[in-house]
Amino acid sequence: MLFPPACIALVLDCISSSRLGFLLNGKKAWRVLSCPDSLASLVLKSKYFKNSDFLQATLKRGGSHLWRNILWGRSLLSKGLRWKVGDGSGIKVFDDPWIPRPSTFKPVTTCTRAGLRVSELINKDHHCWDLEKIDTLLIPLDKEAILSIPVSFRGGKDFLSWHFDKSGSFSVKSGYRLALKNALFWCSEAKKVWGLTRFDGFFDGFRALPAIDILSGLLSHVGRVDMADICVILWGIWENRNTVIAEISASTVASIINSSAPSLSDACFIVDDIRALCLEVGFCTGHAIPSSGNTLAHNLASTALSSVQECSWLDFSLPCYLPSVQ
Repeated sequence: MLFPPACIALVLDCISSSRLGFLLNGKKAWRVLSCPDSLASLVLKSKYFKNSDFLQATLKRGGSHLWRNILWGRSLLSKGLRWKVGDGSGIKVFDDPWIPRPSTFKPVTTCTRAGLRVSELINKDHHCWDLEKIDTLLIPLDKEAILSIPVSFRGGKDFLSWHFDKSGSFSVKSGYRLALKNALFWCSEAKKVWGLTRFDGFFDGFRALPAIDILSGLLSHVGRVDMADICVILWGIWENRNTVIAEISASTVASIINSSAPSLSDACFIVDDIRALCLEVGFCTGHAIPSSGNTLAHNLASTALSSVQECSWLDFSLPCYLPSVQ
């Protein structure tokens, strides 16, 4: 039987072996945001968001593979971006993320004054927070968080920073921790799983901690049996996530091939070739097959790729390519 420390090591090892493409794209998105005057950022802006800023940019028809990846990474970046207060003139109190409290970084208080700026909550004569205004407009929970933010004596321009790193800059390491924590505990699918167990709501008090600290801290809060069960559930959530991601891509490709609509994906030329081939053969339908059941197709494709001459198979008598049965 695996004891809790061994369970934790097993779970983290399985998770750490997953792809880091999402995080690397988050790094690209951060560079576009934090270095707007760089050549790469200026080129992207001129092509994709000339009349808006990067955070409001959308995917346009014919967008490059690079731009798609950057927007994908931006979705992670948006989960940890928070405004740092300079003079407060560029931050809307109730609309923008600026309070140092995950996960929304926004006040809990219901909006009482639309368009209110953070600068209006600062006493400019004494360079401190205006307690009277804060008490009037915001609940004590928000007041406590706001008072933890130092007020700049010189003011300065407000700027966006990455909350989950002390330097304020996005890093793959900090992004990995955030993505990992959300995937295991607080994304919608993970919540459904935990809701069916005796651990429903158990992790709410650990929301501000990194995933590794949550697992380590649990050792002093739960018994060995509970800890082993938690690790098994975590492993199951992660395995299911990876399976879903793998199957989504295959299902999407199959649906595109079966559709008559023009493809705008990066593989549009390949899709067109497949459609043309289907018309020559006759009636064909594309299906997404799980990778575990696609050994024959993989072997055939590998053989065709390495072959120097054209080959045609007219039946299914291909014993040398069939997966071996133990």
